[in-house]
Amino acid sequence: MTVKGLNRFHELKCEITKDKAHLEKLKKKATPRGRQKESLAKQQAAEIADLEAVISLRDEQCRHELEELNKYIESLPDRLTQQICCLRFIEHLNWTQVAQRVGGGNKGDSLRQMLYKHLKRDEKRREGDQICLKK
Repeated sequence: MTVKGLNRFHELKCEITKDKAHLEKLKKKATPRGRQKESLAKQQAAEIADLEAVISLRDEQCRHELEELNKYIESLPDRLTQQICCLRFIEHLNWTQVAQRVGGGNKGDSLRQMLYKHLKRDEKRREGDQICLKK
């Protein structure tokens, strides 16, 4: 898995949060004030329904990404790497916070380097597996 793939879960969560905030604004705006024209009310209702559908779809994608992320984390070779990956990509902590949670006198930079080194090795291994499959 790539760093971009690992970050996809957090990106989806951010998109959902923004969409939900936008939905709340639309709902407040859609509250009838005085004599609202019927066509405007229908347009606003359709916009709200569309955004609710987008949020629902993104929620499903987010659940799927979390499942894939958890599968990947469980496949990692040791508990420390699993913990680092979980803290960074599921809880979305910065590297200093990851180091504090891991403890043991670890620094954020060393944990980042360790994880990225593993990701590079894993990527090279997968590329080698794909070359073998093509032959």
